[in-house]
Amino acid sequence: KGRVDVPGLDKPTGATGPTGQAGGPLAPPERAAGDKDAGRMLRLGSATTSNGNRVTLPVELDARGDEVAASFTLNYDPMKLRNPHVDLTAAAGGAVLTVNTDQPGKITVLVDSNNPLAKQLMSISFDVTETAASGETTVAFGSDPTPGSVSNAVGDSLAIRYTNGVITITGPNVAGVDISGRVMTPDGRGLR
Repeated sequence: KGRVDVPGLDKPTGATGPTGQAGGPLAPPERAAGDKDAGRMLRLGSATTSNGNRVTLPVELDARGDEVAASFTLNYDPMKLRNPHVDLTAAAGGAVLTVNTDQPGKITVLVDSNNPLAKQLMSISFDVTETAASGETTVAFGSDPTPGSVSNAVGDSLAIRYTNGVITITGPNVAGVDISGRVMTPDGRGLR
């Protein structure tokens, strides 16, 4: 019911920061009401190519302006796509890129910056194998081994959506084609 002064102890004082004024707990960053992902999206582009060529997909960030780091895993079909290579765009100046392509069919990416990440963030290129079947193959965001994450300068995780990319392969290697029939001599007899 009162304060007791104990000899040898300092008198109690309020906790303060460098300004000398006490403050309450930090509030979480504001987000648009009812907008769970706040309009953020990390998107892979799409492309069309043929067997034996190199193909490049852009990686774009629809941002709110406070994103300074992103990490994610991309999954692809290693029977169709090989030799992945990831490059930051010129717009991403000052960002640091770390990539791991050691596991076939997976690319893990970390990009970190002191400034907001650029919309045109990076590009990912692949060699299309000579034997790749014609048709579409997906390059997809995954969560193993690195789950997708985007954060701001103080390390808060930011809600974001992801859009996969599609590579359309054209060429003579059509999947699912069967050839059947009989080979005949000019006089109509079947050959063995």
